Amino acid sequence: MIRLKENAFVEPEPSRMHEHDGHPIVIHARKSRNSTELILLIHGLTGHRYRYWGKLPQFLLEDLPRAEVGLYYYRTAWQRIGLVKSIDLEEEAKVLACALRELWFYRSITIVAHSMGGILAKAAIAELLNMQDRRALQRLRGLILMACPQLGSVKLPSSLKFLSRDGRALSPHNKTIQRIDLIFSSNLAVDQAADPQDRHCLPTFAIIAAEDFWVDALSAGVGLPELQKHTVRGDHSSIVRPEDKGADSYAFLRNCLDTSIGPEANRDLEEIQVDDARPEDAWNIRDYALRVFGEGVTPEDIVMQFVAHGGIFRVVKRIIMTEDGRREQFCGYFCVIPLSVEAARLARSGELRGNQFTMRHVAATKELVAALYVGALAGRDRYSRALILGSLRAHLEQQFVRGIRTVLARPLTRDGLRIAEKNLFAPVDQPGLDQLYELQVPTRTHQLSLWSQ
Repeated sequence: MIRLKENAFVEPEPSRMHEHDGHPIVIHARKSRNSTELILLIHGLTGHRYRYWGKLPQFLLEDLPRAEVGLYYYRTAWQRIGLVKSIDLEEEAKVLACALRELWFYRSITIVAHSMGGILAKAAIAELLNMQDRRALQRLRGLILMACPQLGSVKLPSSLKFLSRDGRALSPHNKTIQRIDLIFSSNLAVDQAADPQDRHCLPTFAIIAAEDFWVDALSAGVGLPELQKHTVRGDHSSIVRPEDKGADSYAFLRNCLDTSIGPEANRDLEEIQVDDARPEDAWNIRDYALRVFGEGVTPEDIVMQFVAHGGIFRVVKRIIMTEDGRREQFCGYFCVIPLSVEAARLARSGELRGNQFTMRHVAATKELVAALYVGALAGRDRYSRALILGSLRAHLEQQFVRGIRTVLARPLTRDGLRIAEKNLFAPVDQPGLDQLYELQVPTRTHQLSLWSQ
């Protein structure tokens, strides 16, 4: 490993570009500070650590002042000419796995991998899982796959798998890919919002190029939650070379890195804001709802009316301060609808469901609220979900003090059902998804202590 300290990211001159090829990782760090956070970039087929990523390393060093940027290099395509230089991807994965183990001085490592580099990264993580190296795995905080053929590439000529090691690594559903998938599904939790239970948690994201000839959307995003996939304009190569910081691929990448590096790393540079939704939040709310709950969610015009009413939608945002100024990251929301007497009756009877509520079902005044309906709770990661759930609890406790006894919900996802049951909601009739649940608060004396259990 080579570590270069400089004021800004500078690529070497062409004559010196291959100077450190004997070292798998070259790290670019600032002269002014030592960091415990690393972003590791892994190139794809025919690539090199330099002249591959465009301005991306420069942007990352500028925007994430607490992180250092590492560039991994391995031989592909014509660079493999000669038997000594040519090794299988699985052997290269062992090299990368050992390199990751040696980065013990970093508190967190986030891997950003493009194309075949994503398969290499997943194979290396599989090696760490086989080694049962818990310390190295705990340092891995995120995996961001950019146009990665996780199932292989159907566009690759089939003859190449007989002629090239790279061809074998990229052929659809090959043995290496199948082995990696089995290890990942058995040992890793890639959903940043779910409970990992007894598996190691590695939030994994996918950036999909809409104009990608080589990698189709299914292969690029297979096995990942919708909220952790993002499709952008661009082809297979252009998405890793953003022209400016406003590029869609870079904006999503930044959000992923903000999540993986986490609030502890940025505690001096960010704050959390929980507040009533504003009109400009309505699009984010509906987009999240579609991704989490699918089609059939509350129509956009009704969401806008609820937001304008105030008090129904609450949103969580991370306010991140950078050298370029203040930036907001939408992290999630919850929805609590104050129902009129008639709306509460219809909800109990099953004649009125979550996506059917409109402003005519909202109680005219606070004094006329017959029940509260928890319409939704959605967050981009476990940290955001914890903030949202805590804010929801505080909101409901305020209503308990005012004498409101009835809180209803109709969980639509297994995670939502788990949260409801964990927080003292019981089925009104039958248990299960899309069934009505009611919060069990038997007496005013016990209500706050019960809710906090």
